[in-house]
Amino acid sequence: MRFFKLLLLLFICGCVSTSPFAGVVNLYEAKGSTLVCFGDSLTAGAGADILESYPRQLQARVKLTVINAGVSGDTTASALLRLEEEVLLYQPRIVIVELGGNDFIRRVPPSETFDNLSRIIDKIQEKKAIVMLLVMPLGVNYENAYKRLGRQKGCLVMEDLMKEIFEDKSLMADELHPNAAGYKLMAERIAGTLKELLAVAAGD
Repeated sequence: MRFFKLLLLLFICGCVSTSPFAGVVNLYEAKGSTLVCFGDSLTAGAGADILESYPRQLQARVKLTVINAGVSGDTTASALLRLEEEVLLYQPRIVIVELGGNDFIRRVPPSETFDNLSRIIDKIQEKKAIVMLLVMPLGVNYENAYKRLGRQKGCLVMEDLMKEIFEDKSLMADELHPNAAGYKLMAERIAGTLKELLAVAAGD
């Protein structure tokens, strides 16, 4: 009986700039069929109709029940407080973590932000769920901290997706939130990555 699989680099080194995988991923054998999108306004879908949020668009692309656990204005600290009832209660197979932007805006010390993220990831992994960590485009130091934390914890790290969206004004509703097209791109890229991940996890 496997506790978890330690898995390979799914993309070779020459593809680091576009690869959603940052290294070895803990593929826990979670029994659930639920995917929880856990985050702030970018997960809730601010900037577009609720039907156009990335979790709603993701639902049509993956064979999992998708739960939108996004709350506008959430910080890593407030997210940690609602983790049990709004995420872990669903016994998820996968949790996508998108947090940190509001910490940055409110000038929360980075050490506090990443300590909270570390605790969030630990609590999710204690339930044997796979964690996908979205890197927020908050500057090189923050981005490197996301990547470092994700690699240390064995998360599936999506490095450049949010930066790509934020740098393309045609994908943004305002300075902070994607529009429907931006959320569609999020859903498409995440779905493609998840399909590969789940195939590896299933041993296909």
